[in-house]
Amino acid sequence: MLTLGVDLAAADRRTAMAAVEWLPDRAIVRDLVLDVSDARIVEASERADKIGLDCPLRWPELFVALVQAHRIGHVTVADGDAAQWRRRLAYRLTDEVVRREATRRKSSRTKRKRTS
Repeated sequence: MLTLGVDLAAADRRTAMAAVEWLPDRAIVRDLVLDVSDARIVEASERADKIGLDCPLRWPELFVALVQAHRIGHVTVADGDAAQWRRRLAYRLTDEVVRREATRRKSSRTKRKRTS
């Protein structure tokens, strides 16, 4: 069985796709690509038995609030770390949880390598 996983983004350059072949005793990554066009996704999906899509279905709540405030002319920029403020506008809670967990696991692996 061949499965196709697609992480959709607003632009092709941030869209990723993986094809995995499932055998009785193992899984084999057959294709792993970045910068994927809609046409390439459609083409690959025609060969896949199953398809999984990671597609944001709504905007982050803080971004929506900013757009609404901008519409009525009441935009305020948070004090402090501007990069953190922008990140909270651009990413959903799930994005932040994944980023935090991935960083924690990477840090844990690095510590284990140093103590070995």
